[in-house]
Amino acid sequence: MGGYTMPLNNEDKDLHKAKKRKEKKASSEVPCDEGVPEEICSEGLELDVDKLIQERDEWKSKAETYWDQFLRARAEMDNFRKRTNRDFHDKVSREKAKLILSLLEVLDNFDRFMAAAEKNLDNGDSEFASFFKGIEMIQKQIIDLLAREGVTPMESSVGKTFDPYYHEAVFAQDGGGEHGTIVEEFQKGYMYDDKVLRPSRVKVVR
Repeated sequence: MGGYTMPLNNEDKDLHKAKKRKEKKASSEVPCDEGVPEEICSEGLELDVDKLIQERDEWKSKAETYWDQFLRARAEMDNFRKRTNRDFHDKVSREKAKLILSLLEVLDNFDRFMAAAEKNLDNGDSEFASFFKGIEMIQKQIIDLLAREGVTPMESSVGKTFDPYYHEAVFAQDGGGEHGTIVEEFQKGYMYDDKVLRPSRVKVVR
């Protein structure tokens, strides 16, 4: 009876359907691979791939947003630190400039004394010569100290053309040279960190 199949009765049909349902359920269960909890396998939960992809994209978007916020905050912090350091150094520089200007007044007095004392060096007084030499050494110490702080004297401005950035005209005369020529310097000018700390006070030709 090679090709004949006995028809199933109602009980057999029910058993066949139950077997199919069991096979379908088993195919939808999460495989019990290593690392997968047993309760998940036994419950037969279905993996919602689309939902997982959506959640992944949402977290990826949040991560990118947080990273961008972090980069912005770090940049703002760097700018704040640089601005704070710059403001601090500017304030220190201004306060140092005030102190240096006061020292320059002392140095001016040394210059006046030295100019007047040089006229008496040729009288043969050895004691005065020694005294003059000591004052000259103190003057040089002050100049060296200022130089280490970035303070340097300007070159003599006599004979040069008046420049309002470097010079301050306190007197003017008619004749004696071309207009704007400096003919006399009353007070030496100084530079501080390549900027004018105190301009030279001069007399110019009108």
